[in-house]
Amino acid sequence: MNLNILLLAIALEESSNNPEAYNKKEDAHGLFQIRQCVLDDVNHYYNRAYTSRSCYNPIIAYDIAIYYFGIYRSRINTIEDYARLWNAGPSFKRKGLSIAYGKRVRQNYNHIRRHK
Repeated sequence: MNLNILLLAIALEESSNNPEAYNKKEDAHGLFQIRQCVLDDVNHYYNRAYTSRSCYNPIIAYDIAIYYFGIYRSRINTIEDYARLWNAGPSFKRKGLSIAYGKRVRQNYNHIRRHK
């Protein structure tokens, strides 16, 4: 699995690849639609000080996503696992709603990989 392609696939699903995207309903920011719970986990685990404002910088947003995946690395094996973790958080395996999201990200991943 290529993590760069995975993150492109997630950005496509989350924001249509728009680094300035904002979802008021979920208070989600940037390319990857990063929520406060992700920032809290990353800031705590890695002793960082990311804010919602940080999420609008694609380079920083990418780092936040990589750090987040690192925290839960032992729980994720497949593209769908990564996507479902991103969508539903650490208890993603108990949340059936994230299954469809995982499949959509896998489709995006395969499409991007074929056209690179």
